[in-house]
Amino acid sequence: MRGLLLFILLSVASPASAELNALDGELLFKSRCVVCHQLPEPEMLNPRQWAWVIKTMQTRMQQAAIVPLSEDEMAAIMRYLELQLDDGGASE
Repeated sequence: MRGLLLFILLSVASPASAELNALDGELLFKSRCVVCHQLPEPEMLNPRQWAWVIKTMQTRMQQAAIVPLSEDEMAAIMRYLELQLDDGGASE
């Protein structure tokens, strides 16, 4: 019975953990990055540079005993930053 209950709970929880979108990325960017420093302007860097920065911040978060971002969270932040670059920051 417990196994069935666990299966049902995991099945219901799975859609909620589906791929995050750019709006989720914006919320993550504005809530997680500000924990350690001021928010940079998305237009500061190109997508390749942002990808490097996000990966580098993972190491720094671990060193500071902060839970690092998941792969989905990093991807959502990248989608948000790329949209900002495409829009010239228009949604700010």
